[in-house]
Amino acid sequence: MHPAAATMIAPFRCRLQENQTMASESRLLFMILPPAEIREALSAAFERTGLMSELGDALFAPTNWHQSVSDRYADIAANRERLRDAGAAVRAAPFLMSFERLGSRGKTAGVDLHWEFQSRRKKVDGLIQLIDTLNARLAEQQMDAGGGHTPHITVSYRAPRVLETTELGTPVLWRVEDFVLARGGGFPYRYEVLDRWPLTGVPQTASGQQLLF
Repeated sequence: MHPAAATMIAPFRCRLQENQTMASESRLLFMILPPAEIREALSAAFERTGLMSELGDALFAPTNWHQSVSDRYADIAANRERLRDAGAAVRAAPFLMSFERLGSRGKTAGVDLHWEFQSRRKKVDGLIQLIDTLNARLAEQQMDAGGGHTPHITVSYRAPRVLETTELGTPVLWRVEDFVLARGGGFPYRYEVLDRWPLTGVPQTASGQQLLF
C-alpha cells in the first residue's frame, strides 16, 4: 500500500451530507484530490468573488473537495479488493486541470442545487484517459464502469440559489499526479483515503502533452 494510504481527510463540518441517502451507509469511489496548495488557491479565489460566505453551512468543506472519476460502490470487502486491483492496474499520464469560473447545476435550491468550480474546457484529455483506463480495469474486475465526469469540483450540494457563471479572474491550475480510492460516509460526512496510485503514463495526444508544460 502507498505510504499515503489510509490517510483520513478532515471531516465535513456542515449539518447535512453530500447526499443524505449516503449518511448511514459508506460508499467507495475513485477520485482525484487537490493538494493543500490548490485547495487554498481555490478557496482564495472563491472568497474574492464574495460568494463563499453566502453558502454558510451549505459549504462542502474544502478538505473534501474532489473530482470524481468513477461511480460509487458498496463498501464491502469483496468490492474493496476488486477496486484496489483495478486501481493498481491503471496506467495513465499526469495532466493539467484549469478552473476559471464558478457555476451551478441542478434545480431545487437547498436540496439538489450544486455550486461548483468549472473549467472552460469541457474535455480534458488526461482526465478522459484516466477515466477510460480505469473503466477498462474495472470491467476486468466485473465492476460497473462510470461515465459523465466533466471537469468540476463541487463546493455545495444544497446551494441556496441558481448561480450565474462567475469568473474567478485568475485561473487556478492543478497538475494532477495521482488518484485515490476513497471511502465516503459518516456524520459528519468525510472521505477516508484507502489507497493512492501515481500517474506515470504518457499522454495520448499532443494537446495533452502540451498542457503539462
